[in-house]
Parts: sequence; structure tokens; C-alpha cells
Amino acid sequence: MGEIVRQIFIIPFLLLAFFTDVVGQPNRVFQGSGAAVAEPAGSWQTSVPLPSSRYDFGAGVFEGKIYIVGGLVHPSPWFPTRLVEAYDETTKSWSKLKDYPKLVHHEGVVGCGKSLYVIGGYWLRVFSSAYVYAYDAKSDGWIRKADLPNARGALGTVCVDNKIYAIGGSVNTHAVSFVDVYDVDSNTWTSKSSMPRAREHAAVVTAGGRIFVLGGHDGNRFKTETTNEIYDPKTDTWRTGTPIPLALNGLSAVALGNSIFIFGGANGDAVSNEVHEYRIAQDRWVRRADLPVGRYGFTALPLGNTIHVIGGNSVVKGNYFNLDHRVFIP
Repeated sequence: MGEIVRQIFIIPFLLLAFFTDVVGQPNRVFQGSGAAVAEPAGSWQTSVPLPSSRYDFGAGVFEGKIYIVGGLVHPSPWFPTRLVEAYDETTKSWSKLKDYPKLVHHEGVVGCGKSLYVIGGYWLRVFSSAYVYAYDAKSDGWIRKADLPNARGALGTVCVDNKIYAIGGSVNTHAVSFVDVYDVDSNTWTSKSSMPRAREHAAVVTAGGRIFVLGGHDGNRFKTETTNEIYDPKTDTWRTGTPIPLALNGLSAVALGNSIFIFGGANGDAVSNEVHEYRIAQDRWVRRADLPVGRYGFTALPLGNTIHVIGGNSVVKGNYFNLDHRVFIP
């Protein structure tokens, strides 16, 4: 009953947002770093499109499949969904799974241990959630877990040594620097040293046992950052790396080999189609082959030695939802 009341309550807000978007669609704008593309640039292939039109969803890899959970859907970039879909590279096909128990977008999704976890998010545009659920692939069901200590959306989540790190994000409209760690074996949370800078909509990725937090903003999308902060879980300490080549939020990052690749993103009303590689040992960025379609609020995830870039929105707060599914071969 509570969920029904909640959904009825949000209808006026969603309708207002919808008509606001219809009246004034923003222009398609792109921004660039000006850096030259390095060789080898890498190449792009086209894969099976995302079946559902949505963006700002959570996504993760578990047991070789890509899972897309929730997000914002047509007819306006303000409508949340419970939809869950999975992509199987072996059959090159998408399948619909059991809906997530809650309306959600901007949540963290990560495979860790024996399950895929969905953490936090927003249930309306900026109303934060503390819910945590694990997906049981055998029964196609969702299992409630211990709530996130600090309800928030637009956070980053990664798995290191069977523990999930929930980093940054926004409590309603207030960017935070929280670092909370979930032990999948004991179903408990602990707090760690906060990020030096409060950020939301950053890309969070793990490589070599460390966690990298890239870009994002402080709650104002017109104050997007180039920050590259690196966390060591063993020492519970932070340091800075070379900034990303252009200020971005809503970007996506993937660790592959000895590098981290960042894709797309936005800054204010500008959307990027650039791809950059961070060579960790050299603490250096190089530009790679551009995304065929610029976007933000999407996902980039590794499968084998390739990176799958899926969905998103091609216009900030616009109705240019992207079904596009590309594969980057470094």
C-alpha cells in the first residue's frame, strides 16, 4: 500500500516536469578537450540495441552478463521505472527479468561475491533511497539487504575483496563525500575515510586494488570537475592523480588491463563524445577513438577484452534517449 501511495503522490511532479521538458527542449551541444587522438585509437562495433528507451539507470556485470536496472524513461526524462533487463554476449540477446521492487534511478549496481547488488538511488527526481537488494539469478527474485547508512543517489559502487564500496553521491540535492563499505558475507556496513571533495555523478572504478573517482560535480552541473582522486582500501587513505582531460559528470569508466577508459559525459548543457585512456603506471591520459554518439547517463562495462557502451541521453535533460549499444575494442 505504501508503494502505491508513493507512486500516486509523485504523479503531479512528473507531469509538471514532462510539460516543462516538452515546452523547451535543449539544443544538442557537444564539448571537447582539444587533445589529439593517439594511435592506436581503438575501434568501434555495433551490437544489439537496448530494448527499452531509458537513461540514468544502474548497470553492472555479474557472471558474464550485463544487467540494466531502473532508470528514467519516456515520455519525459523525469519518469522512473522498475524495469530490469540483461544482456548475454554468448547469445547476443537481451532478456527481461523480474522488476526491481522499487522505482529507482541513479542507483549503484555491482556484482560482488555470489550476487548482483542494487544500492541506493533516487525514487523521484532527487529523493534519495537507502534500499539495498541482491538479485538471485536462480529464482529471478530480489532479496532485501541491510540499508545503506546514508541514503543517496548518483553514487559510485565497486567491489574490492568481496566488499562493496559506496562512494559519494547526493542526499536529495546535496553532494556528499561519504564512503560506506558493505560486507557481503556479514550483511553489515561500516564507514571509511570520506573523499577529500564531495561529489555526485562521478565515475567510480577499481583497478589494482585501488579505487578511482573521476569527474563529477558538487551538486551544480555547471561546476563540473576534472578531479581524479584515488583511494587505497588497505590504508584507508586518499591521494590525487592527474586530472581527467576535460570536466565531466555523468561519464562512465572501465578498468581494462593496466588502464582506465572514460567515455562520454556532460558539463552543464554540453555533452561529450570523447574517449580517454588513463595509463595508471604513468599517471597519464591519452585520447582514443571518439564515441560514435555522444551521451551521458549511460553505462560502459567490460566483457572480456572489450567494453560495452549502452544507452544514455544525447541531450542534457532532453528526450534524446539512446538505444545505441556499441563495443569498443582498445
